[in-house]
Amino acid sequence: MLNIKDSLAHDGYLPGAYEEFISVSGDMIERALIRAHKANYNRSFNDLNRIEPRMLSMLNDLSADLDADEKAEIYSNFNNDWRRALYPVTALMVHKHKQFEACEPHMRVKVGTDMIVDVTMDDWHDWCQIYKLWKSGLDPDDLQSIDDLNHPDFPNNVINRKKGKKQ
Repeated sequence: MLNIKDSLAHDGYLPGAYEEFISVSGDMIERALIRAHKANYNRSFNDLNRIEPRMLSMLNDLSADLDADEKAEIYSNFNNDWRRALYPVTALMVHKHKQFEACEPHMRVKVGTDMIVDVTMDDWHDWCQIYKLWKSGLDPDDLQSIDDLNHPDFPNNVINRKKGKKQ
């Protein structure tokens, strides 16, 4: 996982930018894009009605090299619903400006192959935590509350509880 703590002091590309990615569901991306629009970030959708067509187009781009059977199998995994599909997201930089003014730090990320957008730090943090959950073999249903994501021993706290171990 990318360590962003040392990058909060200034705008700049993060180590590993364009190399490491996490997987994020379309519905989480959509909600983050709506929040980014409300925050008036530079790289946000002015017309929220463009999110769905853009995400569908990206899904086609990401699966362009697959034959029809492979594509049908993958699309069936998320019931042909782009909001349930997983998209690669790469952290590019911590950004601290919007509309040429200083503002709260937020993340500039690349979604898929070419969509660069700004998202809140909270959204980025949540995405990283949920990705850790998924990579550790757990399911969001294994969480008792959102506090599990913020536990200092995450995801081990959830793994141990699932195995019946005392914490």
